[in-house]
This record gives sequence, structure tokens and C-alpha cells, in this order.
Amino acid sequence: MGVAVGDYDNDGFDDLFVTAYGQSHLFHNNGNGTFADVTQKAGLLGPKEFSSSAAWVDYDKDGRLDLIVGNYVQWAPETDLYCTLDGKSKSYCTPESYKGTSVRLWHNRGDGTFEDVTQKAGLAEPTSKTLGIAVLDYDNDGWPDLLFSNDTQPNKLYRNNGNGTFTEKAVVAGVAFSEDGVARAGMGVDASDYDHSGFPSLLITNFSNQMISLYHNEGKGLFVDEAPRSDIGRASLLTLGFGCFFFDYDLDGWPDVLVANGHIDADIQRVQSNVKYAMPPHLFRNTGKGKFEEVTKSLGQAFASARVGRVPPTLTSIMTAAWIYSSPQMAARCICSGTMHKALQRQTRACASSWLARNPTATAWARPCVLRPAGKRKPRCSAVAPAIFRRASLF
Repeated sequence: MGVAVGDYDNDGFDDLFVTAYGQSHLFHNNGNGTFADVTQKAGLLGPKEFSSSAAWVDYDKDGRLDLIVGNYVQWAPETDLYCTLDGKSKSYCTPESYKGTSVRLWHNRGDGTFEDVTQKAGLAEPTSKTLGIAVLDYDNDGWPDLLFSNDTQPNKLYRNNGNGTFTEKAVVAGVAFSEDGVARAGMGVDASDYDHSGFPSLLITNFSNQMISLYHNEGKGLFVDEAPRSDIGRASLLTLGFGCFFFDYDLDGWPDVLVANGHIDADIQRVQSNVKYAMPPHLFRNTGKGKFEEVTKSLGQAFASARVGRVPPTLTSIMTAAWIYSSPQMAARCICSGTMHKALQRQTRACASSWLARNPTATAWARPCVLRPAGKRKPRCSAVAPAIFRRASLF
């Protein structure tokens, strides 16, 4: 469902953690073009969860990447519920029908194994229904904080206390709910200083009829949702967003926004005529001063055609390819169809250099990319940024 890329053993080769329903897996990079499943050896075997997303982050700044895993709901095939939109055919039940579950934090011991420190770190919260993870330093104190986008539950923002523990701040920070106090269907999430204010802001995709959240970081621990007053909110009111990220597609120095859209019910138009199953993606160009304009239609039919969008297998490659080729068409094709263009397959070892470009002061916990000398546009990674992949298809 999701994948996180990071060099957890500091051997210079990027490893993979793949989330799944049942048992997630850790694949160690052997350095010869092959991987070994080390899930059991690393101490990660056991939890049978509906894991949706993951991120590598050195949360305690000990020089080793730790692992944070987002979990969705308590669900199993044998306890599946029957729900219907039209009273005739089976459809997906809303998340309210199922109990939530906690995220899981694995601390890297440095010997190739991990220990579950979820409870100790203050992250055990059984009502969450997490689909996306963002790693950001929202208060600029030098410690990585965590944002979890939750489906029909309040989003969670955990401030890093700098001593191995976290404190939940979403409500007081203004990112838990919509402006009218409703917990939305949070899915994809990304963070960026899109207005060059010096503070990272948040982008969260939601269900149709809810619009995207664009939480602007006002500083001093407070966010304000600017989406209702922007093109981002107006354009996304009827779309259902999944994967999303900031990237500078036109290389003007301002982070733009790309969102993959698509409904979960093929028959949604039977009950909501103005909501489609297949939807075009959103590309919002950053015009500076905190403003965005949607430019999807101006980029041609190939880009703006309707698709059942989710997220592709590797967001890292797409972000890199968009940086290398300056091609929103290529990036959107990969994101919205869930397949990878041949040109991007050649870039799967590259890192998400756009993350580094918008985080020039990234500290050691971020373990950012190392670029080749000027004039060579293809980046080389010593280790990727901590939250390369936030959201994967669950449907």
C-alpha cells in the first residue's frame, strides 16, 4: 500500500519498507541490485495491521533512521460489513463503521533491529485512522515533528519534545478539524514552506464535498486553513483527492501543488450526479505571496483527462523526474494512472531533490540528498528525505 525509502543501517544503500494489510515488510538493500526480506531479523515481524503509509525519520537525532508507520482501521475479511449506496449492490462502508487504531513508532537500535516505542514516545492513540504521514519541523526548534492525516477522525500533530517523546498539538494548532469543526476524510499529506515565510505549511487531501486543506503556518504554533479563500479550495470541492505533494514544476522557485483524484465508488453518480468516479488531477501553480491558480486544463488533454487517480509505486521517482524533465504531464501521468512511464523507470534510484530545494536548512535528522556537481541535473542520494511517500491506494 505504501513504501518508505531510507538507509536504516547507514551502509550507503537505500532500503525499503513496504506497508501492507496483515504484515508489512522491510527489505534490506544488499548493494548488488538485490534485496533481502529482513522483517523477522529486524524485529518487525508480528503486528498484523492495516498499514497504509510509513516514513523514515531520525526522531531522536542519534544518527540512525527510525520508522513511523500509519495504520488505518481494524478490519478483516471475515468481519467485513455490507454497505450499499443504492440499496442493490455492495459498496465501501464509511470508516465510521470500523474502530480506529494507533500508529506505530519503531526505534532503530543500531544493530539492525528495531524496538516498538509507540507507548513510550506518547504516540499510542487507538482512535486514529491514519492514511498519510508528514515529517516537518513546524515550530523550527530543530526537532522533527509528525503530522498524521486521519480519515473521519481528527488529524494529529505531534510536537517532538526533544527527549524521545511527543505531545499532541493538532487542536490547539488548528489542523485537527475543518474551519467549521468537522473531522474530514484526511488522505494524502505533504509539508512545504510554499510562501517563503520560514515555516512549513501543510497540504491535506480530503473526500469529495470537503475540499483540500491548505493549512498555512502562521508561526508560534498556529495554522490557518487558507483553502476556502483560494483556488485550491474552490477547485477541489467536488473532487476526491488521494496522493498530493509540493514540487516546483516550472522551476520559478515557488512550490506548486499536484493532486491525484478519483472516487472510490464506481457508481457514485447514481446518488451524486455532480461527483464523478474518474477525475482529472489538480495542478496548482504557485503565483507567489501565498496564492495559487489551477493550470490543469492549460497543460493539454493528456494531462487533464479524467482518471481514477491514486498514487504510483514510487513517489520518489516522480518527484525527481518532474525536477529533471520539468514535465508536469509526465508526473501526472504516473501519479494518476498508477503506472510508471519508461523514462521514469530509469530514475528510480534518484532522490526527491525538490524536497531538499525547499528545505535548504534541513538538519541531520532529515538526512537529505547529496547533489552532484553543478551542471549535472541528475541527483545522487546518500539517503532520502524522511517522508518521501505519504499515501498509497487503499482501494
